Order: sequence, then C-alpha cells, then structure tokens
Amino acid sequence: MSWRETLGITPATDTTRSHNAQNMHNTVIAANNADCASSAYRGSIKNEADLLAAFSMACRGLPISASDALATLSQVDIQDWRNGDIDDKFIADYTRMLAQHCQ
Repeated sequence: MSWRETLGITPATDTTRSHNAQNMHNTVIAANNADCASSAYRGSIKNEADLLAAFSMACRGLPISASDALATLSQVDIQDWRNGDIDDKFIADYTRMLAQHCQ
C-alpha cells in the first residue's frame, strides 16, 4: 500500500515532465523555464546583466573589475549599448583604456 492510499489522498493527476527529475511531482510552468536568468530578454531587450557579462570578458587579465568599469558608464552610454551603438569591441577598448588610466 502506498503512502497516498494509507493517508486517503487521491492520486495526483498532473502530468510530470522528465526535465525536472528531482521534482517529478511538480508540473511544468513554461514561463519559469529558461537556460539562464537573462534569457527572457535574449534577442529583444538587453539588460544590465548582459552588459556586466561583456565587461567581465573585457576585464580578464586587467587590474580593474567589471563592476568598477560598468560604474563609469552614464545612463546615456547604457542606452547607447542597448541600441547597439556600443559593441563588445568598444567595451574591450574602453576597459583597456580605463585600466591604463587607473595605473
């Protein structure tokens, strides 16, 4: 006899999905499934997590942190980045310039 039968609980009728083997009793809510935290914006709106990731790549090997480099941007700069006017190459060049300036 199962614990559900012992306690008099009716069997679950929800369908389970194999992507979440640890919580097979939970159903899938499509809006909650994502490859990463920023994937909901992928391809449409760039968010600051994406910008911080770009600075993280640009700061590798430099004596400046990504958060410090990001803090130097104005809201206009961030909007220009969202519009595509500032690309990753510009971010890398800007970060190198900041690192040289801070030394």
